[in-house]
Amino acid sequence: MVSHDHHVVVLTAVAVIILAALSAAAFAWWRLVSGIRSGRWRSATGTELAPLGSRWSRLATDPWLAEPLSAAIAVAAAVAAALLLVVAATTPAGGGGRDDRRAETTETTMPVVTAEAVGPSSTLAPRSPSAPDGECIGLCAHITDVSVQADGELLIEWEARNFTPNVTNFHVHFFYDIYEPEQVGTNAAQFGTSQGNWHLTDEMSFDTTGTNVAVASAPAGATRICVVVADSGHGVANPENADCVDLP
Repeated sequence: MVSHDHHVVVLTAVAVIILAALSAAAFAWWRLVSGIRSGRWRSATGTELAPLGSRWSRLATDPWLAEPLSAAIAVAAAVAAALLLVVAATTPAGGGGRDDRRAETTETTMPVVTAEAVGPSSTLAPRSPSAPDGECIGLCAHITDVSVQADGELLIEWEARNFTPNVTNFHVHFFYDIYEPEQVGTNAAQFGTSQGNWHLTDEMSFDTTGTNVAVASAPAGATRICVVVADSGHGVANPENADCVDLP
């Protein structure tokens, strides 16, 4: 396929050639008219030449012929000059080129999902640990089992989907359902809400003992324990992917 840059080069070259040819023709015509109207041509040594034929004399002295022809040449030269200016004006600054367009295409065809792009979610539907796995788009965490320990605290088993948990990168935040998923991260304000209370971890077997989500200090009205993926800055990656289960 012929590139855009190749077309620009060809059009520019054609415009320059046409402009040069018309300029030369206009100059030659001006010399011809001037010489004929003066009645004679002179040689390089100053020797007078014989007057030109009556046909050329009439062409140069008749206003119905000379002026329109001169105007036509001038208009053609102006059109060629305008074409050259248009080509120059439409040529991308800095060269443009195939590499720039390839980079632009790469940028526009590889969207990055961020917390800012995700709107607030509706209240999560109840879910039991034995429920079948739902569809995961992006990064998800799924609670697979919740058991009560001897001290009354919870031991939560969960699995990561599409990421490897690490508190310095993507990890999870556990929280109670009195908070919305949008509230349990440092980017709560970006969802138009205030921050709630959560506990971060990358441990696949999570013990609530002594944590921010300990059963001993569970907030009034809490009926479920939830989890959502967070990034290295502890912002919620996608509140739509939060998962909740009933408290045992």
